[in-house]
Amino acid sequence: STLTPGYVVVSSNTTNTEISNNRMYASKTVSPAGIYSYGIITSSGTNTSIISNVIGSGAKDGSGTFTIPSSGATAATMAGIYIKSGSATVSNNTVAGFNVYCMSFSSIWLASSSSGSVSGNTINDIKSNTTNTTVIALSGIYAQTSGTFTYSGNTISNLTNTAGGSFIPITKGIYVGTASAT
Repeated sequence: STLTPGYVVVSSNTTNTEISNNRMYASKTVSPAGIYSYGIITSSGTNTSIISNVIGSGAKDGSGTFTIPSSGATAATMAGIYIKSGSATVSNNTVAGFNVYCMSFSSIWLASSSSGSVSGNTINDIKSNTTNTTVIALSGIYAQTSGTFTYSGNTISNLTNTAGGSFIPITKGIYVGTASAT
């Protein structure tokens, strides 16, 4: 598979990295080249802080929509913030204003052996719609990590997930799979 990271990538073996006060938007329709696409991704690291970033919409002022079309992306997995592994604090970020046509979209995705806290984030106005895949998963916060995370004070609203025909849309505000949560 092809990894298509988005705006900010924190590579392996980093310590005490802070990503803060950034505005990430797309004024044009974005077509990912591979099957994975992220706004902010941490491959691994210790004490990564992702604080007060705004990801989504179609303009710097927050208006419009960040659109990811179905062309070439229907089997894609996409996330606004993706913590692949390591320890991280994800706080006071906004992920909003997306219109996606793909198999899976998570505003904040916690994977592998990541750990830390997710607090005070706003996730809003995300629409997923496709007729080309069997399961369309849309999550505000999706945790499939064996690490421990604390979740508090997050606001998740206006998640819309539509599928045509016999396809199954699955929508989760906060989904904690194999993780330990407090």
